[in-house]
Amino acid sequence: MKSKDQNSSYDGFDTRKIFIPFNSMRRDFSQQAPAVQHTVDRLLVAPWSVETHKDCIRQLRHTLARLHNFDPRDEEAAAIWDTVRNAQANRMIILGMEYFMGAVGIATLFLGGLSVMNVMLVSVRERTREIGVRMALGATRHSILRQFFMETIFVVAISGGVVC
Repeated sequence: MKSKDQNSSYDGFDTRKIFIPFNSMRRDFSQQAPAVQHTVDRLLVAPWSVETHKDCIRQLRHTLARLHNFDPRDEEAAAIWDTVRNAQANRMIILGMEYFMGAVGIATLFLGGLSVMNVMLVSVRERTREIGVRMALGATRHSILRQFFMETIFVVAISGGVVC
């Protein structure tokens, strides 16, 4: 039998299970069939597409209600495990985690930028004498600003490289 890639968890992993129609099971495995005739403990239903899954659930609930005499609006009468709805809920959880982690990343980058800015501000304050000497020797504001930006980029690249 081909190895299965799924884990549907219908009472455990699918690696040692096969799914066959109930009548085929009664015909081919009569000695292992349920003791009480016409009993089914699970019914697996697959809709034609994701778009039709709600209609499939509605039809299934109405059919079961008609066969077993209960109100189809009573969701407790027959439990239906909706894998599409579970997948959508899981997707929402994953999206929420992605947004949260993105916000944490942006906040971290912002705070890191503030820290670098403060370090450079302190550096400028401590180096005012050097800046004055450079300006006295003919350096322009643009060249001094470029020097500090290059130092900042160098410090950020080195610290980022060390962290990675």
